Amino acid sequence: MILNQMGNDDRELFDRIVKEVLYRLGESKKIYLIKDGRYPEAWLDEMSKAHVVEWREELSSEDFECLKETSTGELWLPELSISQMMSVIGGIPTDRVSKILFEAMLEGISVNVFESALEISARSVVRTPFTETFFKGLELLRQSGLVIVNADIKINATKAVKNIVESKHTIEFKKRVLTESQLSAFKDQGIHEVITSKDTILTPSAMDFIRINSINIDRK
Repeated sequence: MILNQMGNDDRELFDRIVKEVLYRLGESKKIYLIKDGRYPEAWLDEMSKAHVVEWREELSSEDFECLKETSTGELWLPELSISQMMSVIGGIPTDRVSKILFEAMLEGISVNVFESALEISARSVVRTPFTETFFKGLELLRQSGLVIVNADIKINATKAVKNIVESKHTIEFKKRVLTESQLSAFKDQGIHEVITSKDTILTPSAMDFIRINSINIDRK
């Protein structure tokens, strides 16, 4: 097959095109990350498999429009220090992270950050009359759309396995495109055989996953 003859660059491009198509069909999201930010590797790998990952130094008006609907886009901060947090509350953002957070808050857009990347949480700050200002500031941001997420977050398996019919260790897959992340979700459920139509498209990474994990694909 032609897909088997693709180089790594061609496979990445093909996967990117498939993800864009799935996004336009409402089957995946755009995940906006801040350029040069450090995110959990396992989480980033999962997001890259399932969604369109966009790295940004700043957000455009088009990005904001996408982010206004949580079903189409998510914005994630790599970290949030106490100084960044207070600069946003004071209306004078001091760096790229605080500037993006400030603009998102003004637009009423939800912003995600891992609890482990939140300085006021990671440092176990003691509550005193002095630090109470920080905790009140954090609560204000939470009320304005800041979402603090546990680091053990997983991609919602329900989304990955929608439109299927399951019987023991076999699944009938009814979507047009089968991706690696969907196959990984099936494997976690103990599925060994996936029934698809002859028109179902398998992404290059999905084909690699099938070979490595010995999953049977039955095209009907």
